[in-house]
Amino acid sequence: MSKHHFTESAPIDTSHKLELSIAQTSIKGLKHQNEDAVGYKVPEDSLLAIKGAVAVIADGVSSAEAGKEASAQCVNDFIEDFFRTPDLWSTKTSAQRILTALNRSLYLRSHKFVNLERGYITTLCILVIKSSRAHLFHIGDSRIYLIRDSEMEQLTQDHLKTPSGEGKPYLVRAMGMDVALQIDYRCIDIKDGDRFFMSTDGVHDFVDDEEILSTLNQYGDNLQQAGDALAEVALKNQSNDNISCLMLNVDKIPHESTIEAGARLSKLPFPPDLEPGMKLDDYRIESLLFASARSQLYRVTDLENNQQLVMKTPSVNYCDDPGYIEGFLTEAWVGERISSPHIVEVIRHHPQRNFLYYLMEDIKGMTLEQWMENNPQARPRQVFDIVKQIADGLHALHKKETVHQDLKPGNIMITPEGVVKIIDLGSVFVAGIAEIDDPIRRSAVLGTVNYTDPLYMQGKKPGIKGDIYSIGSIAYEMITGKLPYGDKLENFSAHQETKNLKFISSFKVNKEIPIWFDGALRKATSLSLETRYSSVEAFIEDLEKPNREFLTEEYQASIKDNDKSLKPPLPIWKLLAVLWCVSLLCAFIIFID
Repeated sequence: MSKHHFTESAPIDTSHKLELSIAQTSIKGLKHQNEDAVGYKVPEDSLLAIKGAVAVIADGVSSAEAGKEASAQCVNDFIEDFFRTPDLWSTKTSAQRILTALNRSLYLRSHKFVNLERGYITTLCILVIKSSRAHLFHIGDSRIYLIRDSEMEQLTQDHLKTPSGEGKPYLVRAMGMDVALQIDYRCIDIKDGDRFFMSTDGVHDFVDDEEILSTLNQYGDNLQQAGDALAEVALKNQSNDNISCLMLNVDKIPHESTIEAGARLSKLPFPPDLEPGMKLDDYRIESLLFASARSQLYRVTDLENNQQLVMKTPSVNYCDDPGYIEGFLTEAWVGERISSPHIVEVIRHHPQRNFLYYLMEDIKGMTLEQWMENNPQARPRQVFDIVKQIADGLHALHKKETVHQDLKPGNIMITPEGVVKIIDLGSVFVAGIAEIDDPIRRSAVLGTVNYTDPLYMQGKKPGIKGDIYSIGSIAYEMITGKLPYGDKLENFSAHQETKNLKFISSFKVNKEIPIWFDGALRKATSLSLETRYSSVEAFIEDLEKPNREFLTEEYQASIKDNDKSLKPPLPIWKLLAVLWCVSLLCAFIIFID
């Protein structure tokens, strides 16, 4: 019988006095592949005091066909994202927000398919050991046990239902099963010598509690051998499932002074006004880059490695505003979660931090606003390359269920090498966080007039389509020097009807713009959500090459009906309607190049 093991053992002794021993075992057993996932992380710096140590186990649902991918995503993403959450968030808040976003991601991935056989569904158990407490998060039928004073107690309750009459129990709750997430949470005090055991049903359905305890006791501190032995016992007892377990021993909990230090670090004060030459933690202030009523940006030097960074600090005007603090923390968290060359990189601060701020890469160059002033007659290829990079950045945000909400030329940087980066995440909306019933209510952010979807003003929530409106407006301005609705948005208010706003055909402003390019701009900035693009990729595709829809006589006639003053298109674009196949390539080459 072939077995595939993933085993690891790691006794950990940190300077923060929380000492743990951990091991994990996961094998495919009699199944053709292993759909379980197991993982843990014990940080070696002050994150151990602030965040704690994390252990995760998941069992992908085989009948859903994508269970393997679902379990791996939950384990890997949770561990990665948990240590990026703001220090001021509690363990429960951090986990709850990550899990809500993860569940939504899995659910949406499943529903991209017409039939749901490709469901991304998995059980999930999470154990966070922080200071002298254990935090448990559970959904499904994987389990967490506590072994204390030679007694073994199951801390989680299986989310199973047995059908009437005879039948196998089935899961009623799992990650990715429903758009609404119900997850069990409990917090318990721990003490030196406590042991935790986590398992999937391939173990505990075939090995009873007494035999699990006996095996763990037999191998004592050799957790790896204990885990491997339990896998053998499960196989011997005819387990027909994947077999996974994780063992964690609490060797020593922190002293009270360390717990207090962790609490202090998680309640950071706002920095004072900073001047060049001053030092904050391990950073020297070089210059003030920007200041507003809400925040400050400073160029700083990391004194450890002499690296130049940008530090963003919250305004002391909001030191007693929980909604503002929540938004500031979310902004930093989103920056750490998103990995894209077209989104500003948020840099992890040094372990010792005494004030609330966050750090970003120092981007040299100019804003897109400055670039447009310097390039009033930019070539179409230049415009397309810039818009394409902005779209790539937005795509990275949208993949994480995050909407920018305030995309504008002033929030976009272009480096001397031509790399485009979105730099301001202060207005982001994260779907997973927004779904949580949080007592802290943040005021809606409407972004900036002229680039922000007017539907926001009417109380609507366009989601990622709001970002598509913004990038469409930016592309329109880059190619024409104007805005798609002129100056009408400057005085637009919530009580007004969008039907009073009229799109100005881009080729009326710039006669070189072909009708198919105008069609893409018109669709991106449409005031009807049903008409607007549903993804930035679709918008970019239609900018790059003619969409046949925009070349038909019916489409051109509808444009003329909406714009009585429309001048006849250039002969070459009339020809496109007749000789579409031949002109498609010509249009692309002539306009883009």
